[in-house]
Amino acid sequence: MQKITPKNVLGIIEKAQRRSFLLNPFFLIMNCEYEEADEILVYLEKDFLLFPPKNSRHLAHRKVWCYAEDIERIKKSGVEIKNITPDSTDYFYLTKNYLTFPGHNFQKMRKEIRFFERNYDFEILENYPAEKTKEFIHQWYARNLVKKNPKNREMFENEFHATLKAVDLLSEIITAKTLYILIDGALAGLALYAPLYEDFWAAIYQKVNSKYRGIGQMLYREKAKKMREYKFFTNGDDAMDSVLAKHKEELCPIRKERYFLVETGEVRSVKNES
Repeated sequence: MQKITPKNVLGIIEKAQRRSFLLNPFFLIMNCEYEEADEILVYLEKDFLLFPPKNSRHLAHRKVWCYAEDIERIKKSGVEIKNITPDSTDYFYLTKNYLTFPGHNFQKMRKEIRFFERNYDFEILENYPAEKTKEFIHQWYARNLVKKNPKNREMFENEFHATLKAVDLLSEIITAKTLYILIDGALAGLALYAPLYEDFWAAIYQKVNSKYRGIGQMLYREKAKKMREYKFFTNGDDAMDSVLAKHKEELCPIRKERYFLVETGEVRSVKNES
């Protein structure tokens, strides 16, 4: 297996053709390795395939992250499925909804944005010094640490460290985009996002000072403005956390996909699937 780096990550994403949050360049570089046979195989922490290969020869005796539709394809490929474990859920959104916020479902978001625009002296930037950005992330960590349930502490710590690493990677990933909101001249929110395919982008990291009402909704709208030519986006999975799942539901997804960890056995018959 080989390391995924800023130099090869975009080629891996293009070959994978997988519309999933897990195929964003920051996640791949920080967590995954790959090998290239007759197709690209991406491994999460060396033990798990990040998505099922098309060629059933690569599926035997594996642990694979799948959506429900992938499980059906594995069954049809002739590979034995030994165990299926449900996991977290991915959320997908329509970009144009975040430009217009249509209808009753988006009423609260419209209200929050109006409040933000009327009550704060703000500025939106696309670039900001890395060290000051890291200072803000440390402040975000300190503010939110006391609110965290102990059982979610590890997830919170991982998110904190990953966001700091992402700041270091920004200059090396040419597709990465950022937005910063300053209020009264001080950084109050940041968002990191990236296009993945011609119709699909990922909202990867967003950190805000929540004392400013409406700042999160404001960042989503500003990201959508920049990515208006991409039809869909994802902001990641819910980590099987009820609070996070509730937040993602409030953002009005148009589709949800459950992850499953599938453990495979023998290849009973060999079929190359397209």
